[in-house]
Amino acid sequence: MKLSRIKEIGEFVSMIAIVATLLFLIVEVRENTAAIRPASYSDSITMLNDWRMQQALSPELSLLYAN
Repeated sequence: MKLSRIKEIGEFVSMIAIVATLLFLIVEVRENTAAIRPASYSDSITMLNDWRMQQALSPELSLLYAN
């Protein structure tokens, strides 16, 4: 085998490995996003409820809710 032929085979194998890696990363990022989204939503709701509770317990701000 000529050295140039070995080089071409190596480049082809490298190209296939890069494409496979990119496909793997796409799948992993999508799965990670799907797993994190509900937790992020839940955290946002919890923070909003805590903020509203602090407002309701504040004597000055509770008047806003009374009206």
